Amino acid sequence: MFAPKMVPVSTVCFYIMFYTITVIWFLFIFNPLSMFLINLCAPALAATLAHSKNYCGNTTCQFYTWLALKLPFKWAKWWIPLDKLHEYTVREQEIYFNEIDRSKEVLWALSPEAWARLMKNIYVYPFKMLAEGLREHNDLFAALLNLTSEEGKERELLKQYMHYGALPKPQMEILVDKVREESSQDKHGVLFRILCDYIVRCGFSREMTERIINDDTVSQLLKDKVADSITAHNQRIQTRNLYDLATVEQVELWQKFCQTNQKIHPLAQQEMSLNQYAMFHKYGHELDAGAISYLLWHGDEKMAEQIFRNEPKFGILNEQIEFVLDKHEYLRPLLQKVMAEATN
Repeated sequence: MFAPKMVPVSTVCFYIMFYTITVIWFLFIFNPLSMFLINLCAPALAATLAHSKNYCGNTTCQFYTWLALKLPFKWAKWWIPLDKLHEYTVREQEIYFNEIDRSKEVLWALSPEAWARLMKNIYVYPFKMLAEGLREHNDLFAALLNLTSEEGKERELLKQYMHYGALPKPQMEILVDKVREESSQDKHGVLFRILCDYIVRCGFSREMTERIINDDTVSQLLKDKVADSITAHNQRIQTRNLYDLATVEQVELWQKFCQTNQKIHPLAQQEMSLNQYAMFHKYGHELDAGAISYLLWHGDEKMAEQIFRNEPKFGILNEQIEFVLDKHEYLRPLLQKVMAEATN
């Protein structure tokens, strides 16, 4: 009744066979020479085995990782720890990302230069996720600007990011300094245009303006273009705010705006309503050719008729406007009607 329970012979044999195979497995597979050979033939398999907690502990895994990283990149790439990924060349990081792992953990472990090259066209991750991360990493923004200047082309990620909202102050300073650096070298590349486009949309602080205006190494062309962009932004905002002319006060403000500004910026002209345009014309202003094209393209028939009646040569000032006349079916007949009335 109290005798120890006997283990069946078959079970004992199974245990003996299992442990024997396990010992042989570790002796022949998990020794340094075998792992080296496996890594040469199937590096992904070797890395998977070494990093599996079912086969190796942390010490063994670290040992084999240390050995593997001494091999050329072709074999070592499967073993690279994320905290060391940024130490590799940009090309090697690109290979790692494209061939080994595209996880979010890898994304933020890349060096800024590699990150910028891989993410410039946003083909892997949603833009919003990249933009939120970019706002927190000034070094990534700087790398993206460097790449843009190097290529002379504004890629999709930067284009969307610049329209995402106002830049954080540190990133605004980075952009301004990059543009100043280009200008001091008599270069006016893509960053020059990106800055001015940004100013038109979002404005420019007094501090950033003075940083450019007071810099003797900056070209006069850049200073003039920045001043023009600031004017465009301010006038666009005022034009938008008074678009409806819904109150006497708004009418008086728009009247004062047209009287006191000898030149109203073409980008502000594009924002005008029909009533604003009437007062604009009353005070002796004429539309820029670009504003005519925009208003004919985006406006309605009433706006088009007033342009044809008020602007010199009926507003037909260049080939671009001629092209726009085919945008809407009513434009050419309306133009012919106004021209016919003018000759009678």
